[in-house]
Amino acid sequence: MDMLDTTGPEAVGRVLAALNAARRVVVIAHEHPDGDALGSALALAGFLRGAGHDAVAVGLEPLPDSIAFLAADAPELVPARGFAPEKGDLVCLVDCNAAARVPFPLRPLVSSAPALACIDHHIAEHYPTEAVYAVSDASSTAELVWNVAQAAGWTATRRIAEALWTGIVTDTGRFSYPSTHPSTLRCAADLLGHGVRASSIADECFHLVSARRLRLEERLIRSLEFHAGGRVAIASLGPADYAAEGATVADSENFVNVPRFVRGVEAAVFLYSFRPGRTNLSVRTVSGLSAAAFCAGFGGGGHERAAGAAVSRPLADVREEVLAKLLPLYPSPR
Repeated sequence: MDMLDTTGPEAVGRVLAALNAARRVVVIAHEHPDGDALGSALALAGFLRGAGHDAVAVGLEPLPDSIAFLAADAPELVPARGFAPEKGDLVCLVDCNAAARVPFPLRPLVSSAPALACIDHHIAEHYPTEAVYAVSDASSTAELVWNVAQAAGWTATRRIAEALWTGIVTDTGRFSYPSTHPSTLRCAADLLGHGVRASSIADECFHLVSARRLRLEERLIRSLEFHAGGRVAIASLGPADYAAEGATVADSENFVNVPRFVRGVEAAVFLYSFRPGRTNLSVRTVSGLSAAAFCAGFGGGGHERAAGAAVSRPLADVREEVLAKLLPLYPSPR
């Protein structure tokens, strides 16, 4: 199993064989979905339905305002609450490399599913199935879903293409991150050929914000602290912050970039707790330290430069442990 190739045509073939053999496909992405998670899940379910399969995308709520437009008129989208699996369902995880990242209400469904498949671009030691197409240096899971669709001969609609486009542009920082490859741009060109409205998607994903989010970001900035001579930055939001602004976790999507983009910062951490006793951390690193390896120490994972974890402990305790582990790796300049 550990020697299984998950990156090439044979991996795509195994995933397609599992999808085609299923009575119904339940597509699940990671909790607190971003553009890639939502776009990949909607696109895969849409492709399958267009090809005559029974498919639903489950548990993608709540959505950040920046990507909620994708969910409009999406018949494949089903809320997790009250969802009842059917006998013989295949669960296909997209953009989700660990059981701890599955939305909590759906974890029993994943653990008891008679069949699993995975399409992902995160670093992972293993996946609990042989039907895996996982390329850790790919730009996005959306690009991998497009590759599967191409191999299957599925037809893209504009809505599907826009879901994939959203996944790619958000996970590549509008084609600026090192994970942007020639294949990424070829995929993007293909998607544009299906009528993608790139300008309006850019407005939704990157430019338009709510007053609620701005107020929450003000609280984040007030919490910002620098350590190790400015090489480490940490910011946090607790339950009281979210409650005061009537906000949800979705309103703080990508807040880790606030400390990340301060000049001189090499490691940025955003801690957030929406409910007492449960804390999420999002980590970005510039060089040296692997964000995925660091978050693995908290039961999480992700990419070399971007990773996260969820911990069932109070925010203050997690913050103390994060700094205790992180600061020795970034000694202050003499």
